[in-house]
Amino acid sequence: MELYPEYVPLIIGSSKVLALLALVYPRTQRLREWAASGLAILFIGAFVSHTIVEGSAKGASALLCLAFLLAGYFTSRLRVIQIPDAQVAPV
Repeated sequence: MELYPEYVPLIIGSSKVLALLALVYPRTQRLREWAASGLAILFIGAFVSHTIVEGSAKGASALLCLAFLLAGYFTSRLRVIQIPDAQVAPV
């Protein structure tokens, strides 16, 4: 049973890979925020799609991924807030 066209998994898969690269690269804070929001939208859509088609048991995995994404995002925001307070010793 195929519900989506064949090109949709290719688009979603490549966007996940690009978002992962943006989240791992440490110097782009704004790009990381956009990648996290894009993944959040993707996981919410996956939850809705899985729940409608296969029931709530399959949709729970997308919510678990969303929870991990949000936990990582908020812990990284805490680190960004705390870093400017640290004093760097002169070399």
